[in-house]
Amino acid sequence: MSTIRQTIEDRIRETVPDLRQVEGAAGLESIRNGKVSPPAAFVVEAANSVAQGIEGYQSVVESFAVVLVIHNRRDPQGGDASDNCRLLRDQVAQALIGWQPSMTYDPVAYVRGSLVSLSGATLSWQEIYQTIGVRRAG
Repeated sequence: MSTIRQTIEDRIRETVPDLRQVEGAAGLESIRNGKVSPPAAFVVEAANSVAQGIEGYQSVVESFAVVLVIHNRRDPQGGDASDNCRLLRDQVAQALIGWQPSMTYDPVAYVRGSLVSLSGATLSWQEIYQTIGVRRAG
């Protein structure tokens, strides 16, 4: 049985072919040790909270981050890392916004995005998405 995070990771891998690497939280170590293969995406659970509970069930807001890592250099067409990041952000958004991960989850919604880091070699950007799932209480 796949987790919501794995399902989202699979969705990005299948629908955003420009990404060379798509992994979960364990893959984030590759950024620190310089072994990331940009452009890359890392899908990580960010937060969850109970939206409401009724008669043995709970609606849970599941938030997750998609961390994009891009080479920080100008491309042959004159664009820079932020331009290339924006193109990938748009591709990920197109893959996720409105997509329903399973029958027990609402369609995915975009929440916010922000710069994580800008080093000499890479730009890292984090997008937050969320969906609401139903869980059996108890």
